[in-house]
Amino acid sequence: MDDTQGKQLKASFDRDGFVIVRNFVTPDQLTEICRRAEIVLDSLPRSGGMYSNVNKGVEKFDDYLADWLNNGPHLPVLTTLMGTKPEPTTSSFFTKNNLAE
Repeated sequence: MDDTQGKQLKASFDRDGFVIVRNFVTPDQLTEICRRAEIVLDSLPRSGGMYSNVNKGVEKFDDYLADWLNNGPHLPVLTTLMGTKPEPTTSSFFTKNNLAE
């Protein structure tokens, strides 16, 4: 993200309260994130509770996911939008429950 892009995003964020950044990660990066998240999810016990489709703390089980959380390309964008560097605390994976089950 260059300075001009950063200013445009910030102006949109200040006006609308959100921004959409298309093609922010490559398809290969997205595939890798999903692949690793699925491995983590497969290793966790299923709670079967009301929010069984939400898994928090996936970065604790995979260094790649931890690195994305703490050093990923989203941090400079968030810093520009918020005006301060965010302090990541946890990474979560949300899935849609299969209603047919």
